Amino acid sequence: MPLEEHLDAAFAENVFAPVLLPFSPLLPLRLPAVGLYGTLSYSVNIRRREVGLRLALGALPRQILKQFLLEGLGVSFVGCIAGWGLAAMSGRLLSGMLLVSLPRT
Repeated sequence: MPLEEHLDAAFAENVFAPVLLPFSPLLPLRLPAVGLYGTLSYSVNIRRREVGLRLALGALPRQILKQFLLEGLGVSFVGCIAGWGLAAMSGRLLSGMLLVSLPRT
């Protein structure tokens, strides 16, 4: 096998890095947003009758909105803590995947 083919095979994984780089900041923001939306949507859907009953008994819409938003913040907080813990535990694994250029001496 010629040297050029060896080099091409060695650097083949680096070809996709510039293509995927612009999407990397967006993915971590989209996944939690979709998950939080799904969780809150499911929660509101399940409790739809409760919301209707509260409105019929005189609760203000902003009180109900506040209740669901606080639940969403609670879910977000738990998710942030879990994500932080998982990131801390897998830091060494992820650091091996980074392309770091060392300064020349």
